[in-house]
Amino acid sequence: QDKLDEGFAVLAPGRREIELAPNKEVEVICFAGDCRYAFTSRIIRFIAGPPPLYLLAYPETWRRIQLRAHVRVEVVMEFRYAPWPVEDWPHSPPEAQHKGITLDISAGGARVVLPEPVESESLLYLELDLPGWRKVHSLALAARIKRCNERIIEGKKDYEVGLSFVGIDRKQEDQITAFVFMQLLLQRRRRLR
Repeated sequence: QDKLDEGFAVLAPGRREIELAPNKEVEVICFAGDCRYAFTSRIIRFIAGPPPLYLLAYPETWRRIQLRAHVRVEVVMEFRYAPWPVEDWPHSPPEAQHKGITLDISAGGARVVLPEPVESESLLYLELDLPGWRKVHSLALAARIKRCNERIIEGKKDYEVGLSFVGIDRKQEDQITAFVFMQLLLQRRRRLR
C-alpha cells in the first residue's frame, strides 16, 4: 500500500479476529510481475484506517519462489549453436558452428552466454550433450530468444541470453527433465559432504 522510511504498509486482513501485535514476526509473500518473493518481517504498528494497515519492517533477506512450469538447474556446459532463419524452421536446421555456455536449463528453456548479440524473438538451433546416468543424450533443439543482455566480466564482453525451447518433443523434454533432476541430486550430495 505504501512505503515509509521505517517500513512498508500492507492492507490489514478484513476479519477482526486477526489482530497482530507489535514486534510479532510474520511470513510475507508478495508478487512482483511474474515473480513471487517470500520473507520474514515483523509488525511495527497498526495504522487505523480507512483503510486499516499494518506497518511492517523491511526484510533483511528474501527468497524468490519459482513460478515456472519447469524445474530449472544451474549448470555450466558447452553447446553448439547457429541462428536459424525463420523461413527454414523447422525443416532445415543450420550447421551449428558457434559455441556457447549454459548457465541454467529446464525442459522449457535455458539461460546461456553467447559471444555475440542475438535478436529478441529470433530462433537459434542448438546441439547439446546431456550426460545421463547410463549414457549421454545428444539433443538438437530450436529455441526462441526471449532476451539478450550485454555483460562485461573481467573486461570481457559477452551476452546473457534467455531462451525458450520451441517444437520440443516429449522424449527431449523427458531427457532434459531427467538431466535436471540428476544435476539437482548431485548438487545436493556435494553440499552435504
